[in-house]
Amino acid sequence: MIQAFWMPRVNNLRASPNHQYRLNSLNSSKMLVNYVKSKGVNLNPVEFVIFDLETTGLSPDRDAILEIGALVVRNDIITSETFETLVQPKRRIPFYISKINGITDRMVQHAPSIEEALPSFLEFVAGRQLVAHNASFDIGFVKANAARLGLEAPVRATCTVQLSRKAFPNESRHNLDAICTRLGIVATNRHRALADVEVTAQAFLEFRRRLLVKA
Repeated sequence: MIQAFWMPRVNNLRASPNHQYRLNSLNSSKMLVNYVKSKGVNLNPVEFVIFDLETTGLSPDRDAILEIGALVVRNDIITSETFETLVQPKRRIPFYISKINGITDRMVQHAPSIEEALPSFLEFVAGRQLVAHNASFDIGFVKANAARLGLEAPVRATCTVQLSRKAFPNESRHNLDAICTRLGIVATNRHRALADVEVTAQAFLEFRRRLLVKA
């Protein structure tokens, strides 16, 4: 995977006549940063990866990952950079799970194994801050599977359930459907990984605006 990082070009910047110094005579990196900031240029783009898993059950030790979805939020903008894959769980999918997410045994028959899918996902998220709804569940599955494969995995993720509780302390329900209703977010194809990621990203940005969540 190729990651692109944007940095502003400063060699062609010129200060206005009223500015107290000229860029071509700067001898302090702090002065340069202050100047660029004054022009509204972000020297440090903030990147988050919103991710979601679909699984065969609730236990990271006994159950398997069925689907991984993720997208990048950069500078508070939802980008088109996504990661999405079904995963072959090497077992039959329980009927009640298929009823929830619509994923069937036939759909995952030729899907990548977790040995293939997880390293690709970890490469996609590398160096970025993770966000998930009910994050302990998703990060628990990532960590357990990474440990079995001898891979390093992120140890934490920002949880939108916790952000919702902070933003709406008088509300009792903080599941994704309740949050979407509360924030006026239209949710489609619920309980598929990338679809849930898309609405979680919208909710996260709203919570970030309301709570000033720091990077």
